[in-house]
Amino acid sequence: MHSLFTFGENSSDEFGVIAVYFESNKYQGLYSGQSTNLETEKSGKSIEWEIISQDYDKPMEFTLQIINEDATPISQEQQRALSKWLCKRGIYNWLFIQDEYYSDIWLHCNIHNPQVWAVNDTVGMQFTVTTSSAVAFSEEHEHYFSLADENKSIEDLFIVNDEEIAISPSIELTVEESGNLEISNNQEIDTGYKTTVNNVVAGEIITITYDGQIKSSLLNHDIINDSNLKWLRFYDGSNVLTFNLKCSGVIKYREYRKLVAF
Repeated sequence: MHSLFTFGENSSDEFGVIAVYFESNKYQGLYSGQSTNLETEKSGKSIEWEIISQDYDKPMEFTLQIINEDATPISQEQQRALSKWLCKRGIYNWLFIQDEYYSDIWLHCNIHNPQVWAVNDTVGMQFTVTTSSAVAFSEEHEHYFSLADENKSIEDLFIVNDEEIAISPSIELTVEESGNLEISNNQEIDTGYKTTVNNVVAGEIITITYDGQIKSSLLNHDIINDSNLKWLRFYDGSNVLTFNLKCSGVIKYREYRKLVAF
C-alpha cells in the first residue's frame, strides 16, 4: 500500500507523506477486527450451550505507518508537524485511507503513540490508531427531499448496514405548514413508533442530530417538551419515511461497516 489519506480537515499530500507498509509483504500477520465477549450457559442435562450475551468488548486498533512521498527521511520539523496534526489528545476525528481495500470506509478514531521507524535508508513514522467504535463507517450520505403532495413519503432510502443495530441519522427540515409533525418508518416493528414534534409553525426549521439533540429556529418554541424524544432509526434494506406535514430538508447518515482494519 502506498496511499494518500485524510484525517480531519487535512490531507497527507499537504505534508508530502503517504501511508505504507514497511514490511516487504503486507499480508504476513494476523489482524483483529470486531472483538466480542461471548457468554454462554449450559442448562441441566443439555449437551448444548445457550448464548447469554455477546457484546463488543473493545474498539479496533491498528498501526498507521507513513513515509515521505519521495522516500527521503522524515525530518525533525516534519515529525513535529505530523504529530501536531495527527495526535490531538482527547478527541476523535475521521480518517479516510485512499486505498482500494478501504473504499467507502471511514474510521472515527484517535491517533496517538508516535514513533520513528528506520528501515534501511528509509526513515518514517508509525502511529497507533484506536477507533471510537467496534466497527467502521461509510462516507456520510446526504438525502435531500421536498414533500408537498398528498403522499408525503420518502421511498428511495436504501440502507446497506453491516450491523444488527439501527442507524441514527441527522435531519434538518423546514416545516411548510403548521400543526403537529409526525414522522414514521415502515421498517419499525412497532407500528406505533413515530417521531413527533408538536406545535410547529410554517417556516420553522427543526434540527435533530444523530446523537439525540433537537432544536428549533424559533427561540420561543419549547421544542424539547413538545417532542416525544423518539428519534428516526434506519434499518438494513428499504426504508420508507412518511411525514404528515409538508416539509423539505436533508437527512444525513453513515452506515456501519464491519471491516478488519490493518
